[in-house]
Amino acid sequence: MLVPELPGLRQTRVGPSDIVAIVDALRHLDNETEKPVGVVAFSWASGPVLIAMRQSDVAKSVHFGLLIGGYYDIEALVTFVTTGAFRANRVAPWQLAEPNTLGKWLFLLSNIDRIENERDRALLREIGERKFDDPGAAIADLQVRFGPEGRAIDEFLGNRDPDRVPALSANLPEGIRADMAALDPSTRNFSAVGTHFYLIHGQNDSVIPYTESIALAKKLPNATLFQIDSLAHVDLGPSSWLDALSLWRAAYFLLSEREAD
Repeated sequence: MLVPELPGLRQTRVGPSDIVAIVDALRHLDNETEKPVGVVAFSWASGPVLIAMRQSDVAKSVHFGLLIGGYYDIEALVTFVTTGAFRANRVAPWQLAEPNTLGKWLFLLSNIDRIENERDRALLREIGERKFDDPGAAIADLQVRFGPEGRAIDEFLGNRDPDRVPALSANLPEGIRADMAALDPSTRNFSAVGTHFYLIHGQNDSVIPYTESIALAKKLPNATLFQIDSLAHVDLGPSSWLDALSLWRAAYFLLSEREAD
C-alpha cells in the first residue's frame, strides 16, 4: 500500500498539483510491484485521481479504482455546496437538499491563496474561520470592507439560486476559475480509460450529491455503481440490511480484483 503525501489535502485544499503527485505515486507503485495496482479516493480527491488516470501509462497500469462519494462535474458540485440544488443532468429539474454547512467554508478556505488582493484575502480568511467554527457567526462587519474580489466571492457563496451559479462562477477570481477548470472531470474524455471503477455513494450525502456518481458511472467506460441509502458522505455506517448487502458486494468485487493475476 502506498499513501502519497499530498500537502494540500492535509490543509483541506485540492489543486492541480495533486494530479501530478498522484500520477507520480501510481507510476512508482507500478514499478515496485508485479501485483495488480488499484487506487482509492474519497470525496474531492476523486477528481484529481480521475484526471490522473487519463495519462496513458497510468491507465494501463492501474487495474481497478474505488471512488467513495466522488464527483464528476465541478459546476454541479459547487452548485450543491452553495445552494443545496442538484439534478440528474443539466436539463433535468432541480431537486433540493440541505447541504453540509461546512462545505462552502471549506471551499472558501481552500481557495484563499488564489485571491490576489491582500485585504480581501485576510477578510475572507477571517470569515471562513468564523463560519467554520460557528456557522451562525455574524460576518456583516467584514463584508462591508470587501473590494471587487471579496464581493465576487461573497456573492457566489451567499447565492441560493442554482440558475445564477454559472454567471457568479464566471466572476470569481481568475486563479479560482483556473483551478476549478483543471479539476473538472466533466470536460475530459475517459473513453480510453479501461480501468474498472467501483463507485460507492450515499443517497443522503450532504457534501457531494449522489447524482455525481451516477454521472460518473455513465461516463466511465467500465464502472460499477453501488448506491447506499444511508451513507453520510464517506462515513461507512449502513443502517439497513440492503445497505450492508451492497457494501458486502462492493468489498467482494474489490477483493476479487486484489487476487487477480
